[in-house]
Amino acid sequence: MTQALPTIPEDPVLTWTGPMTFAVLGARRTELFDLLEAPHVEILWLDVRAVSDIDRAGVGFFLGAHRRALALGRQLVLLDDAGPVTATLEALALLGELVVLQVPVDPARLAAAADA
Repeated sequence: MTQALPTIPEDPVLTWTGPMTFAVLGARRTELFDLLEAPHVEILWLDVRAVSDIDRAGVGFFLGAHRRALALGRQLVLLDDAGPVTATLEALALLGELVVLQVPVDPARLAAAADA
């Protein structure tokens, strides 16, 4: 049975850039967990297309965040474009453990963001 995913929002709830490594996890954990616990959130869309690097601590963070979301009755969905997050999860045979949607970056949105 195929389950239809909800429409991807034009503006994800959360967008992360730069490294997803041990050095930055503390602040990101607080930000993500606060949103997961917000009463209006059923699906937390996390755009990781601009993440430049991810280490094992970052992978563990995503796995833990996924489990926390499920425990709260929520869903964590990562939006990527075959970047470092997807590549690392795939190399560790963990890609199937998370919901990761491959969404190409829209060049028009990139240009608009650069002009802003």
